[in-house]
Amino acid sequence: MSWPGSCGNCPWRCRMTWWRSRRFSTARGDWGVGSDLDIVVLVHAADLPFERRPMRYDSTELPVPSDVLVYTVEEWASAIDRPGLPRTAAAEAVWVYRREPSPA
Repeated sequence: MSWPGSCGNCPWRCRMTWWRSRRFSTARGDWGVGSDLDIVVLVHAADLPFERRPMRYDSTELPVPSDVLVYTVEEWASAIDRPGLPRTAAAEAVWVYRREPSPA
């Protein structure tokens, strides 16, 4: 990865526009400076609102900045049908742990 106009002929504003237009992804392997790790946790039920659920998960000891996103299975299923992070994550995710459903 190199900054456009690294010869000094490109104004700073142009460089920042280029930077914001890039979509880096750790899962795709094209991460860069400022990238973070999105950790998606799927739960069967939640007793907290969406924005408070991540407080139960401590990601401060990870070696990279990270965002913890906690969805119920139902929320996740409906979210991947709409544009946004869940749809992108569903397509590009590297799932590191899956618990198989308990036999009925």
